[in-house]
Amino acid sequence: MGKIWMAICAAVLVAGTVGAQERPRSAGDAGADYATYYPRPSFHDVSLGYGVLPINDVPGIMDDLLPSLAGTGEIVKRKTGSINMGYMYRLTPALTVGGMFVYSGAMSSAVSKGGYIYDNFYSILPQVKFVWYRSGIVGLYSRLAAGVLIADRQYQVGPAVEDGATAATFTFQVSPLGVELGRTIAGFAEVGFGATGVLTLGVRARF
Repeated sequence: MGKIWMAICAAVLVAGTVGAQERPRSAGDAGADYATYYPRPSFHDVSLGYGVLPINDVPGIMDDLLPSLAGTGEIVKRKTGSINMGYMYRLTPALTVGGMFVYSGAMSSAVSKGGYIYDNFYSILPQVKFVWYRSGIVGLYSRLAAGVLIADRQYQVGPAVEDGATAATFTFQVSPLGVELGRTIAGFAEVGFGATGVLTLGVRARF
């Protein structure tokens, strides 16, 4: 009989230990048990996004970077916004680090030259993201990135496209507020200023 009671007590202790390990922490704790929010451990994030009004689309920001177009009668026809791709490595459930590549461009007509001007902007930025609130599939975060922007200008008169100028400068992205919805696959939206824009929407996958 004593051995039976010992076996029952041992089973109760094991069950209690397992239950304590699986019990989620506070819903608002961004550093809560990783398994609470994800079906299996994942340390890599890849993302694809689109941004509105990146920094190089703001009038006057890039005036000193590329040759002046004064006197050409330049008329801006089309801007692409920003297309951005990122990779992040998860150090903790709340903190990830990585990098991102951003492209944006613009096409203008040069009235006095009878041609077109193409501006292409390529940015490479290391970045860090901190998730400061999480509840279920909802996460709130902030993101900071800083790196280099390479600007390339080309001219087209008739069918021929000629190289114009290439320059590089510092660029950044500050996004004080971002919202993500999902676990393994998540949609996100963030507001800020810099290389990706004042509003960035996209999707990310964790693996």
